[in-house]
Amino acid sequence: MNYYLFTPLISITKQKITKEVNCSKINANKRCAYFIQIQIIFLMFGACSSDHAGHYENYINQAIKYENEKKYEKAITSINLSLKIDSTKSFPYVLRGKILSLMHSDGAAILDFSKAIQLNPKNISAYFNKAISLSLLDNDDSAIFYFNQAIKMKEFGDFILEKKNSNFPDLESQNDISLSSIRFHRGLSLYSKKNDSLAMEDFKYSLKYGYNKSESQFYIGVILLQTGDNKNGCLYLKDAIQNGNKDAYEYLRKFCN
Repeated sequence: MNYYLFTPLISITKQKITKEVNCSKINANKRCAYFIQIQIIFLMFGACSSDHAGHYENYINQAIKYENEKKYEKAITSINLSLKIDSTKSFPYVLRGKILSLMHSDGAAILDFSKAIQLNPKNISAYFNKAISLSLLDNDDSAIFYFNQAIKMKEFGDFILEKKNSNFPDLESQNDISLSSIRFHRGLSLYSKKNDSLAMEDFKYSLKYGYNKSESQFYIGVILLQTGDNKNGCLYLKDAIQNGNKDAYEYLRKFCN
């Protein structure tokens, strides 16, 4: 499944390519990232079992199950119950924030991600998802700041696991968010701010490590077209098409003969 499908609309002048991207489509596809992450959480969290975890773990697993079934209100209720048992962990706030964003309540989601950061300043997932929600609210300057924070946190390793005790690993993690994932999404925000040179660097990094390959190729191609490098831009668009990106067809038709 292609989780990041964009719909560019094209207008042409004699010397300049102007891009307009369907923002509602972009926002919908940014939210798709949450589905993948939460499914990963379910696999990891479901593997942790201990009597000491008690109802807390049950409520979290229940919330993830409800989210996968798109029963968002029930998922929120389960997370709220888990927080009544223990409100000192960042993980439930990140999870609730992701679900709130799926419910198009990004303002509330940002509050949860902020609380998660307060509880665990090394929680990369909190920084990353706060940046996503900020970008969904068209606050790309702040989004870029939090993407940068997430990237800095990556220096400390790919996975953070805090333990409540010696028997029960309490997931306060970044859910193994890759650096290429963070940089791809930062690239989208940089692209929205028309900072194409830095966006290009992020898309090339994502492409190098195989994250959202066709979309990275697509954006690199479009940026190259804007700089007048039609030859290389068209090559990237052709590669994007070969990797399943349908949006590249229109650009290829308009600018690549």
